[in-house]
Amino acid sequence: MCVAHEALLREWQRVKEWLAENREFLRMRDRLDSSLKLWVSRGKQKDDLLGPGLPLAEGEKLVKDFKSSLSREQSDYLHASVAERKRRKHLQERIRYTVMAAISVLAIVAGIQWLQAERQRQRRGSSA
Repeated sequence: MCVAHEALLREWQRVKEWLAENREFLRMRDRLDSSLKLWVSRGKQKDDLLGPGLPLAEGEKLVKDFKSSLSREQSDYLHASVAERKRRKHLQERIRYTVMAAISVLAIVAGIQWLQAERQRQRRGSSA
């Protein structure tokens, strides 16, 4: 019985060490699971994917460092979250470029109108 007790204590110590080493992973995975459950329960809507900032950064870390420890559903959720972030970022860039192009066109039009007005003013001044 003493040998079994020592073996159990030795193994228990290994479990405690493993838990201490993997505490960060376990916390991130628990947060991921909470978000995942919401996403699934609400019909996998885009609004329930991981948002930018810490949640998505943690998700990317899980994929990078612990991919083999994730379920298929967790991996799918993380990949969907990353894809949605990329889609939104691309959309924001397109909007930014469109706004910049519109401002440039307006500046050019304003400059042309100013030049035309200036020429008309000079013609009137030389005719008078």
